[in-house]
Amino acid sequence: MENNNKYEFNESENYILKDLVLYFKLAAVILILYSVLTYQSNSISIMFKTAEIIAAVSFYLAVTHINKVITTTGDDIQHLIEGLKKTTNSLKIFALMYGILTVLIILIKFSIL
Repeated sequence: MENNNKYEFNESENYILKDLVLYFKLAAVILILYSVLTYQSNSISIMFKTAEIIAAVSFYLAVTHINKVITTTGDDIQHLIEGLKKTTNSLKIFALMYGILTVLIILIKFSIL
């Protein structure tokens, strides 16, 4: 049975998504470079730099799913929803990692650990 609910974004809608993908990827690459260039050999720096690189790679990979909206024909809504799910999961990972690291820093700073 043919699915008649397929939707194709128009050129201006694709342009918005193309910008989103471009700047997410650019931010991810910049974050990786920043993490490498500002690395210091202490445990706090290593934890944060590792978290930054994991977050950056996660963001980069997540928005590649949104890119399918631009590069494929049909099923744009499904591709967008999948891309948004992946991007949301990346943001959850980022928030969790940095939440844990922030609590650890506070505990270390106040000599609780």
